[in-house]
Amino acid sequence: MFKKLISQEKKLDKDEEEAGEDLLKLHEELAALQARMAVAAGRLSRIRKTKNKVKERRASEFRRGIQGLEGEDKLAEELSRRESEAAEELQSLNPENIDWDSLGLGVFNFDPLPSDAVGESSSGVVGHS
Repeated sequence: MFKKLISQEKKLDKDEEEAGEDLLKLHEELAALQARMAVAAGRLSRIRKTKNKVKERRASEFRRGIQGLEGEDKLAEELSRRESEAAEELQSLNPENIDWDSLGLGVFNFDPLPSDAVGESSSGVVGHS
C-alpha cells in the first residue's frame, strides 16, 4: 500500500506540474492576446480620429464650396446689374452715332425688332382682321 501511495503521489506531482505548465501557457497566450488587443484598439482609435477629421474637413470644404457659389452668384448679379447700367447709359448717349464696328461689336441695334418688321407684322395682323 505504501508503494501505491508513492505512485499516486508521483502521479499527482506530474499532474500538478502539467497543470502549472498549462496555466503558464494560458497566461502567456492571454498576455499575447491582450497585447494584440491593445494594438488593435490603438489602430481603431487612430482610424476613428482620422475618419472624424475627414468628415469635418469634408463638411468644411462643402461649406466653403457653398459660400463660393453664393459669392459667384452675387458676383454674377453685380455684373448683370452693371451690364444693365452700361446698356442704359449707352442708350442715353444716342447710340446711332457710335461706330460699333470700331468697338469690335459689329452692327449694334438697340431695338429688339426693326421698325419695318414691326410695321409688317402689325399690317399683316390688320390685314387678316
